[in-house]
Amino acid sequence: MMLHKGDLVKGKDAESIENDYNYQIEAAVVLCDPYVTIVSQYTGDGNALYSCEKIVVDILCGETFLGKVPINALERYNT
Repeated sequence: MMLHKGDLVKGKDAESIENDYNYQIEAAVVLCDPYVTIVSQYTGDGNALYSCEKIVVDILCGETFLGKVPINALERYNT
């Protein structure tokens, strides 16, 4: 599934989004077409544990901007 600018979306897996943003996505608008970014996880001493590429979008949820949300954590909102 590919998302596009202007799509209405909701969180597919609320738990994974809450871990990243501490915010549950019930309805949001996609602000840009998908793009690739590098996501890194670091250990407590600052060394990289892993890095990977993810396809992400920026969304607006109410009045809250959320950047770099993985598209696999979102699904189109069926109205």
